[in-house]
Amino acid sequence: MPSDLETRLRRGLRATADDVAPAPHDLADRVRQRARRQQRTRLGVAAAGLAAALVVVGVPVAASVVLSDRTGGHTADGTVSTLVDLPTRGSLSGDAEWLAGVRSLSWAPGDAAQLPAPGYPDRPVGERRVAYAGDVPGARVALVLGVGAEPVHAWFTGPVGAAVDQMVLAAPPTRTTEGHPLALMDAPDPAADGPTFVVVAWPGDDARLLIGRTVDADGTTTEHSERVPLTNGAGAIAAPGPATWPLEVQLWVDRNSGVAGSYNPQTTIADRALDVARPLPDVADPRGLRGVIRDQDLRSAVETLSGYYGTPADELRLTLLAAGPVREGSPSSVALLGATFPSGATTVAHVVVWPGEDGVSSQVGLTEVAP
Repeated sequence: MPSDLETRLRRGLRATADDVAPAPHDLADRVRQRARRQQRTRLGVAAAGLAAALVVVGVPVAASVVLSDRTGGHTADGTVSTLVDLPTRGSLSGDAEWLAGVRSLSWAPGDAAQLPAPGYPDRPVGERRVAYAGDVPGARVALVLGVGAEPVHAWFTGPVGAAVDQMVLAAPPTRTTEGHPLALMDAPDPAADGPTFVVVAWPGDDARLLIGRTVDADGTTTEHSERVPLTNGAGAIAAPGPATWPLEVQLWVDRNSGVAGSYNPQTTIADRALDVARPLPDVADPRGLRGVIRDQDLRSAVETLSGYYGTPADELRLTLLAAGPVREGSPSSVALLGATFPSGATTVAHVVVWPGEDGVSSQVGLTEVAP
């Protein structure tokens, strides 16, 4: 007779296969390709839902969770402001010559052979404002805002102490969700332990980075976070652990500037952070099912587990438990990846794979932890 967990898994997987919207089958490759074509759009999506015991974590095209309201912060006189209304923050905020130079940098792709797609975000120099400029762990960073009917922004990066001509686009310019904090996830040194996060919010706001979760033997999960040091609402932190996706290392801004609540900022992932490659760790395959699941789908499951819990993949005992069609005759398939934490508690990640308009798509989900 199937166990309660097995019954809930089956029910949840059927619901997931039938109901979830398609997601990219290979996030990293898809985003790299879009960046090279200069057609990448960084949209914000919420990434959690419940299906029986399953917490469905969709592999995102987006880099953050963003909200639909258009609120800003409050200025000293009590009026609502946007980031454009605020003075430049950062260690270079008083260097007028450097700020003028970075404001004038081209927003076009660096590769002349790859022209911007129609609708590529850009603004004339006179419609740009520098919101942040300064040295952060491992890099010099500038956030340039484009004003107009549809606000946009561009992040630039260079080595610590960089001259203006050493600054390059961190990623293609992005349409801005107005009234929300902005953030950059960068990997200035691919060999470093973790990425650098830069946050630009409102004076008085606080920011924190969820750096991991520990799981006790009884299955109790405890979250751990670090505060991002902010000065006048802007700052940066070097995160522990490997560069990974913001769904897995969660950046939050606690709004204290007249808009109560905690929000995920609209986060841009620098191209060089996307290019950080990690080898696929060993996965036990006692049933000989490895050929049923693609490398990119197994990698998605491993990295979701590792990133969500902040536990290096090589510290999780990973086992491919099952793989095959969701049900007889279905074009969708599923693979179950078991993980045993150092404490001995266990969990399962599942990858549902199905054909979509853009080829094969997949979605990763996590189960509840068991003792």
